[in-house]
Amino acid sequence: AFAGREDVKRDTRRTRYSKPIASGQSSEAHVSREQERPIPTLDQRADSAVPDDAHDKQLLHDLHAFQVERDVQNERLRRAQYDLEVSDARYRDLYAEAPVGFLTVGVQGKILMCNRRAADLLRLRVSTASGRRITEFMSAENAAAYAKHVAGLYRTKSPVTYELELRRADGRLFWAELTMNLARDSSEGTDLCRLAITDQTDRKRMQDETARLVAIVASSDQAIFSEDL
Repeated sequence: AFAGREDVKRDTRRTRYSKPIASGQSSEAHVSREQERPIPTLDQRADSAVPDDAHDKQLLHDLHAFQVERDVQNERLRRAQYDLEVSDARYRDLYAEAPVGFLTVGVQGKILMCNRRAADLLRLRVSTASGRRITEFMSAENAAAYAKHVAGLYRTKSPVTYELELRRADGRLFWAELTMNLARDSSEGTDLCRLAITDQTDRKRMQDETARLVAIVASSDQAIFSEDL
């Protein structure tokens, strides 16, 4: 009788915790699939049952802090970009309207930038100056001297100033003083030659006139001295 009651209890537990077996499915196959299913741990059951409010709050706080930091960085970048654009515009205005002729020349000797004063001196248009070689406005002798000065500029990194005769686009000659400096090209990361051109025609004319007068006076003094003898 005692053994019979134990069998009844086992049958009752099996019936309570076992799922019904589908028709056409063997009991062995059903038991095998039930055994293959992973049994969730207590922590997994707790996580699925009750949300972790502390973790969610910390995550929201971190996301908000990240958003604030990103907004601050973006604002700094926008401000820096604005300041750079203002500075660049101011520099271009000064470059374009300067009373001194400015040319920016590449390594190959081609004009990259030209302001209005330089265009006036060379009798060019600002829009058509770019791409022309600076040596087009020099004699062969002056072009050779210019090449030596440029080589020295790139070698020593020190400014170079000298005088030469330039030929305007209309063929007329004028004396000019060239001051050469190196300028950094931020976009390409290379050094460019920047030329400052000032018209020395009037000064040279005055020097020539003074020299002529000095020669006349000197010759006159010699003539008077000779007559006295």
